[in-house]
Amino acid sequence: MREFFWPILEADGEAEDAERLRIDLNRIETDPIKDDLDTLIEEARLLAASELERRRAVEARANTYLAIAGVLTPVLAAVTPATLGRDGDLVRTLVTLILFIAAGAYLFQSGRWAFRCLEVGIASRLDAVDLLSRWAGTDRKAALIRGKFICVRRDRARINFKVTCVKMAHVFAVRAFAVFLVAICCRYAWEPVMAIVSERPVPAVTPDRASS
Repeated sequence: MREFFWPILEADGEAEDAERLRIDLNRIETDPIKDDLDTLIEEARLLAASELERRRAVEARANTYLAIAGVLTPVLAAVTPATLGRDGDLVRTLVTLILFIAAGAYLFQSGRWAFRCLEVGIASRLDAVDLLSRWAGTDRKAALIRGKFICVRRDRARINFKVTCVKMAHVFAVRAFAVFLVAICCRYAWEPVMAIVSERPVPAVTPDRASS
């Protein structure tokens, strides 16, 4: 039930992730690389390019969610006072106000997760010195392959976290939009629904009340 109203990202075991990374890096450095090195070099390049493209796509989506949050926040702040009205119905006003506050909180969380995705982080790559040191050995192509695989493996956790941030931004954005629609419907459908429930005629909407 809590996850439905307020999703929370469960933290994974950092020690387990660090141990898994250590094991993978050790395998990359020690597993034999013998045959068809040119094909494996090309596959390593494609894998690195794929991870880079995945990172760019995730950050582009995060930019979209951040822009949506930035645009809708002032709209929500401007619409809320006008939608609450001044009809003296305290219950309807409180319910609508609570819904608008919830929509604002969801929208804030969506922008917050999108911003976390766009935080500047460390990216692994083979720099000039790394390339020279690996090319100076006897098995140059295998050393180059290992270096590229190490960079890809080190960046995987950071890119996966960016994907998670975008998923959380989407989850909160959907809830913000849904709650905002519920608040609008609650505001303008309150009297007809209450009239049906209490079996009393719907009060006529005067021009003053329609403009409030």
